[in-house]
Amino acid sequence: MIRRADEMLALRDISAARRLYAYAAEAGSGKAAAALGQTYDPAFLDRIGAQGIRPDPALAVRWYRQAMSLGEAQVAPALSRLERR
Repeated sequence: MIRRADEMLALRDISAARRLYAYAAEAGSGKAAAALGQTYDPAFLDRIGAQGIRPDPALAVRWYRQAMSLGEAQVAPALSRLERR
């Protein structure tokens, strides 16, 4: 499922990627929670040039925290950046 979500993200279908990542994250995947957080992170969306998708820093923080709780420490810098806002 995460692979399919990654494919959707590569195609810039952020909405589909979010749905798939959310399903996997809710099932306990830290990797999916981290990726889902990115899809709401303004810096990530700017970096990939996403069009027509609104960032949601609060949701990014929520999913980054979930990812951290599931062992995905690599999200710490993004989480810290958003929490300082």
